[in-house]
Amino acid sequence: MLTSKEYIEKALVEVEGNIFNCRFTLFLYDLTNTYFEGQCKGNDLAKRGKSKEKRNDCLQVTLALLVDQRGFPIFSQIYEGGQSECETLEQVLNRLEDDMQGKLFSFKPTLVMDRGIATADNIGLLKAKEYPGL
Repeated sequence: MLTSKEYIEKALVEVEGNIFNCRFTLFLYDLTNTYFEGQCKGNDLAKRGKSKEKRNDCLQVTLALLVDQRGFPIFSQIYEGGQSECETLEQVLNRLEDDMQGKLFSFKPTLVMDRGIATADNIGLLKAKEYPGL
């Protein structure tokens, strides 16, 4: 069952595909983190971890975004702070495949990611799932 956020993101992708006649041949995937100055009471995802802004003293969350070749978001995800980038790809691929279920894609898109995500294990995962470009 989709959350409200997932439902809205999926609907927006469908509308975008119809309006712009998108072929969805290329997706860009990246992550970043953002830190909080406060105590983050009640935020279960806020954790300490390596900060790209060198704010290891603050709690943070990791933000993931998948966009199409035009820069339109396909979906986003918030992970625990300190989440290793390379550990997120399998979840992203599973969500992408679940969301699309053959409705929008007649083929799998090429995925572009940085070297922090493109580990040997993740390249093997992409090959096993038959994503193009490898």
